[in-house]
Amino acid sequence: MMGLPLFPIFIVDFFGSALMIILSITASFHARRLVRLNPKNVLWTYLFWLCMALVAFALSRSIGHMLRFIFILLDFPHVWETLSPYSGGLNTLVFSSVAVLTFYYYNVQGVIQRVRDDANSLARANRQLEKVHASYAT
Repeated sequence: MMGLPLFPIFIVDFFGSALMIILSITASFHARRLVRLNPKNVLWTYLFWLCMALVAFALSRSIGHMLRFIFILLDFPHVWETLSPYSGGLNTLVFSSVAVLTFYYYNVQGVIQRVRDDANSLARANRQLEKVHASYAT
């Protein structure tokens, strides 16, 4: 079954998995609150979707790790051997989605910068038009 020297590692992995679920859900609630405060903010929307992907990853990874310990402790290792490939496949898919969203940050940052540049350009054009209008009005 389980040797005593490995028991602390199993405990840390089990409770670390539970903590990962709690922290990712907490982060998603905070990100959702930011989106509600400013729904047009691209960065907050990106952060929300990244947090949701992290929640999915935390759930798939943590449940897989927790189920493994539970099945082994309950002396059902054959059940875990059956579920293990599916759990690993799901973890790989979700981890890939987190990676894709992480790499996408550069594009989101570029969009934000372009929007800022366009806003500055419009503000500059507005000031110039106001000056021209003021000179014709007098």
